[in-house]
Amino acid sequence: MTRRALIALLLLFPVLLALPSEAGAACAGQSNGGAAAAAQERTMLCLVNQARTSRGLEPLTVVKALDRAADRKSGDILRCDESAMKLADETSPTG
Repeated sequence: MTRRALIALLLLFPVLLALPSEAGAACAGQSNGGAAAAAQERTMLCLVNQARTSRGLEPLTVVKALDRAADRKSGDILRCDESAMKLADETSPTG
């Protein structure tokens, strides 16, 4: 699993905990943790939408511009995290 997919899953994990027990039966790939990030994102959207519709809310839709912006931001987060970790290693007394 990529770090991007892991971050996405961790951010949306509380939503999964709130799902009714019967929710998720129709979402393809929900038990495939090794799936590509795009497949995991589609599964997560399916699960979130099941939870929303079970509560009478409208389902979410993908907005391509926001999707691209989120991809860029997650890349920035990963790069900054890696840079911060490298800097911490270089400046630590044991590094």
